[in-house]
Amino acid sequence: MVNFKFLQKVKVVSTNHLDQTLLNILQTEGYKRPLFIMDSFLTKVQVVIDTQEKLKQQGIDFAVFDKVVSDPPTEIVDAGVAAFNQHQADSIIAIGGGSSIDVARGVNIVRINGGKIADYEGNNRAIKPCPGLIAVPTTSGTGSEMSNALVVTDKSSQKKLAILADNAVSEYAVLNPDLVLSLPKKMTIATGLDAFSHAAEGYLSKLASPITDAVCEKIMFLLYNYLPRAVEDGSDREARERVMVAAALSGGC
Repeated sequence: MVNFKFLQKVKVVSTNHLDQTLLNILQTEGYKRPLFIMDSFLTKVQVVIDTQEKLKQQGIDFAVFDKVVSDPPTEIVDAGVAAFNQHQADSIIAIGGGSSIDVARGVNIVRINGGKIADYEGNNRAIKPCPGLIAVPTTSGTGSEMSNALVVTDKSSQKKLAILADNAVSEYAVLNPDLVLSLPKKMTIATGLDAFSHAAEGYLSKLASPITDAVCEKIMFLLYNYLPRAVEDGSDREARERVMVAAALSGGC
């Protein structure tokens, strides 16, 4: 008889009201000083502006670190840690694609465990539990909001550093279709197929179990039925929401 288990720590919330949902999470967990981690473009997005205004009105003292770039170098993570400490933050709200969430996960690791993010490559250093990361994806493909991995670039060697940490997954993944309604058609296709490939790989893996098979089948079902709709009409909220759910699940299986 084969023994298997499926463990997933991330609490997933799908919502049409990002501002109220993030406020509820912060109040539930007792967080009062979050640090937003994102790229500079998102500071001009109305949904993000409205969310920050809501938090401000409710007495949440937040700060913003908006220096994230694609293929983030280790220095960005270290700068994020400095911003976290300067604000005396108690939590992180990461809004963006894989790069933003990777940077936020790195910041969360270092702010609790110390050192620099490059110290954690491989299995050379134990990572203690890292609560307080709230991940809000703006694409539907990488599944970073549910993943235990992050990738940063060592500029001196031009190598990618992959860090795996089960203790550093997001505490919450918050899925809001408003953030992907304007995602361009080509990006919708590319990220959707990325999620589908994750599920197909999981389904075909020699390490697959009946539980992961069930999850992967559902991911592929959702993408087969709703990705074409999201590509055809980017404003189709139901299709966008279903694709976001599939993408999130693909990061956790």
